[in-house]
Amino acid sequence: MNYERNIKDNFLIYNEAFKSVLLTGPRQVGKTTFLLDIKEDERKYVTLDDLELRKIAKENPKQFIEMYSPPAIIDEIQYAPNLMSYIKIVCDNTKEKGLYWLTGSQKIQVMKNVSETLAGRMGILEMNSFSYREITKSKYIIPDLNELTKKEDLPKSTILKNILNGGMPGLILENIKRNIFFKSYIDLYLERDIRELKQIEDLNAFYTFLVSIATRTCQILNYASIAKEIVEKMKKLLNHG
Repeated sequence: MNYERNIKDNFLIYNEAFKSVLLTGPRQVGKTTFLLDIKEDERKYVTLDDLELRKIAKENPKQFIEMYSPPAIIDEIQYAPNLMSYIKIVCDNTKEKGLYWLTGSQKIQVMKNVSETLAGRMGILEMNSFSYREITKSKYIIPDLNELTKKEDLPKSTILKNILNGGMPGLILENIKRNIFFKSYIDLYLERDIRELKQIEDLNAFYTFLVSIATRTCQILNYASIAKEIVEKMKKLLNHG
């Protein structure tokens, strides 16, 4: 089943305005699927999840850029940040727009490299999971207040179910059980993204932080309270260890 992404119109506008476009967002929100759906036939695709290609990109970026000359999609650009300098050279040597479409799941690392090399040459958009409007395939229409008052309210149970399930494409499209999906997602996030951030050495402490933040959804952000709770939980874990 195909779902139209709300970001499509903006992405196409950015593609006409910039020489490259970076699409950021969490893992598994549909960045790659979206780009493959809208790409032109001649646009090449490469993912740096492929370890062999990642090795080439890191050790011989010039060769890599020659292999995947524009127009091209480079998926998970954060794994080879050195490519940014070579993409800059390509962009500076032409007036053409939409040369590269890049994706990145580690926003902090990706944005750091973009700001250093491609500022002004690259449009940046962020994709999130499906919105309720995307899931229900509703058109964006300015609401008529009189019409809204005539609509029946959604049952509370339906609203709560929608909130708890969220809009991750894998959960929606594959009909996976919520607990199984998010357990797998968190494990992947911790192992592939967080472990690569040198500032975070203790994954157990970070997991405790995630749980503490999740339980405070829709509450006023209180850093002192969060820190206190995490310290107390970590002390208990150490004592039991």
